[in-house]
Amino acid sequence: MRILYIVGAPRIRLDEGSNTPGPRTHVLGTLAAMKELGHSVDVYLASDQRSARRLRDTEEQDLQKSPVALAAGDLARLVIGLLARRTLKRSFGGDYDLIYERFASYQSLGKAIRRRRSGSKWLVESNGLFYKEASGSRKSIGIPWLARAQETRAYRSADLVIAVSEAIKKQIVAEARVSERKVLVVPNGFDFSYLASIQPKRVFPEGDIVVAFLGQVVGWQGLDHLVKVMASLDDRFKLLVVGDGPALEGLKARVELLQMGGRVHFSGRVPHSEALNLLAGSDIGFAGHKPTVDGATYHSPLKVYEYLALGLPVVATRSNASNDEYQPKTLHHFTSGHDEELLRALLAAAEDDNNPETRRERTAEAAGRLSWTGRVRGMLGRLEEGA
Repeated sequence: MRILYIVGAPRIRLDEGSNTPGPRTHVLGTLAAMKELGHSVDVYLASDQRSARRLRDTEEQDLQKSPVALAAGDLARLVIGLLARRTLKRSFGGDYDLIYERFASYQSLGKAIRRRRSGSKWLVESNGLFYKEASGSRKSIGIPWLARAQETRAYRSADLVIAVSEAIKKQIVAEARVSERKVLVVPNGFDFSYLASIQPKRVFPEGDIVVAFLGQVVGWQGLDHLVKVMASLDDRFKLLVVGDGPALEGLKARVELLQMGGRVHFSGRVPHSEALNLLAGSDIGFAGHKPTVDGATYHSPLKVYEYLALGLPVVATRSNASNDEYQPKTLHHFTSGHDEELLRALLAAAEDDNNPETRRERTAEAAGRLSWTGRVRGMLGRLEEGA
């Protein structure tokens, strides 16, 4: 199959210095799986356009500073989308069997080069209703009505929509008024080839129980709740935060207020390979997503799959992403905002067998369930069946 993979978001880069590490990991995992399965894949990144360079290197918190900054960001995305369509028509005009587009706000690019006569299919991947998330919890766009119109139109026009969780599927069906059959749920995964080069890195002494978080430090990640509960535990419990974001300084202030300075290590944003080394040297993975502004919790957090792939016990909020068919005994759920539930989950995870041999066994089990190759094989198989 000949595939064109489109990333319309102007801030997503694929180099190690990317300021969007989560999307980068998702894109690279999907691309590697497509190629491993024998497909020919061309890639178009909007971030490679000259017109996208300024927005590409802008941190999300800088877009949130003022209405003027939001308006400038919106205008830049609209111009980038227009230029991207021209570039795609000029440089990627060949016949593709599949045009796979990772959707982004104000970007709907695949339709411009889909060729129905040749049987070309346009697939749109959704990691959430972007107009809601970007105008709500992220506050990174300023014209939500326009973003909504473009996003729902893309879902209606696409031949197939990929949602990373069942909750996102339900939202797309309701908002875009499309058939449930048109939306296929494909959760996130992990590229197990990374394991060959991992060198565990420990930031606290042996004997401590290191709870690790990987990702963007924003309010809805629940880190404020975590440090509050960890403050009530004995000093063996330590916290490692791998990443940065707009809520980082507030989190550091909270750590100092709770007198936990010696129990928390902030690594900052590091290359993905280094992040995996730090996770591998930890004892528990944490994913504490809070409900969004409309009360929904719909994520399929990459971090959860990375923790599980490394054999770590995991403490995670109850969410629709928890409905993945893979539910090992070392995945401990709690309800966002409930101190006692989080406390019990942390203590239960600390009791899990964490010796190296047991972790290798967990990794081997996860490899058969969570690989990107397996996810993509199933997705393309459904596409060929006419899902």
